[in-house]
Amino acid sequence: MSLKEDEVYFSGKDHTFPLHIHERIIAGFVSSGKVILSFEEESYELSSGDAYIIFPFTPHSAKTFDEAAIVVITFAQNSDILCRTRKKYLILKDIAGKYPSIYNKNIPDAALIEQILIEQVEPSYSFKDTDSERIRNIISENYSEKNTLEDVSVCGKSRFSVLRSFRRDFGVTPSVYHILVRIRKAKVMMLEGRSLIETALDCGFCDQSHFNRTFKKYTSLTPEEFRNKTIRSN
Repeated sequence: MSLKEDEVYFSGKDHTFPLHIHERIIAGFVSSGKVILSFEEESYELSSGDAYIIFPFTPHSAKTFDEAAIVVITFAQNSDILCRTRKKYLILKDIAGKYPSIYNKNIPDAALIEQILIEQVEPSYSFKDTDSERIRNIISENYSEKNTLEDVSVCGKSRFSVLRSFRRDFGVTPSVYHILVRIRKAKVMMLEGRSLIETALDCGFCDQSHFNRTFKKYTSLTPEEFRNKTIRSN
C-alpha cells in the first residue's frame, strides 16, 4: 500500500489551532516562521526546515508565529502497519537537510514520507476483522444518517463493551468517529464545488450553522477557510 495525498493545505499567517484530532495520517512541513506544536504530554518548537507527522486520533494543538508558512498534507488512506503503532507522532528536525529530495515542486513527496514512517514506527499489533471494524463500516456507509450506538451495536454485546472495544481499536467513540466521517465527506463535496448549505444537509448536519461549528471544532478551520486554502493534489 502506498500513501497518497488527498488534501494539501497551505497556512500562510500566524494562527492558533485549538485542540483537535484527525481521522487520518497528516504531515506538516515548516518552510518559514515558527510553530509551537502541543500534545497532551509535551510541546515542541519547530522552525524552517522542520516537519511533523501525526497519527490518527492523536489530540494536538498548534500556534504559529513570525508569519509561519506550513504545508499540511492529509493522506487519502491509512496503512494499518503505520497506524497501529505505539507512537502518536513524529517530530522531524531539519527534514530537508536529511532528505534533500523530500520536496517535489514545493510539495513533500508522499513516497518518501512513507519511507520515513516505515523506518521510524514500530507496529504494536496487527489488524484483524473485529466487531469494531464492522461497526466502523456501518457508520461509514450510513454517514448521513443519525446512527445511535444501538443501531451499530453487535448482537449479544453490551453498550459498554462496544464502546470500550471501539475506543481501544480506533482511539475515539463511535459517535466521534461518525462526526469525523461526515467531515471527511464534506471536505470532498466542498472541493468538488458543492455549496456549503448543500454539503451540510447532504452530510447529515442540521443546518449550515451546525456544520460550521462542528467542522471548526474538529479541524480548527471553518468550512470556508478550508475550501479557500486547500487544493487536491491528485
